[in-house]
Amino acid sequence: MRGIREVILEVEGVSETDLRVWIEYGWIRPARSEEDYTFTEVDIARVSLIADLRQRMGINDEAVPVVLDLMDQIYGLRRELRRVLDVVDRQPEPERSRILQALQEHASDDELG
Repeated sequence: MRGIREVILEVEGVSETDLRVWIEYGWIRPARSEEDYTFTEVDIARVSLIADLRQRMGINDEAVPVVLDLMDQIYGLRRELRRVLDVVDRQPEPERSRILQALQEHASDDELG
């Protein structure tokens, strides 16, 4: 866990003002202590992502929450897909084969149109 100063040193091009504004906008939700905010690795990764969106990709402040929401949805879907795959992997072989066959058939149906 790190404070604002450490995050500023770690993430290039991000100022204390940027962080405080992004926290105010709700783009980042670090824990709050009496003296400072406390950033987890996930928070710092999100700070880095926001910096990239704004600086390297030219995404404006109005579009950042839309992009973040879409990315959060993608990560959530990936997490759910991993859970489904874990459940499939724990099934006995005949059931696992039937599930995989059904998925292949479904993919073939999608390709046909």
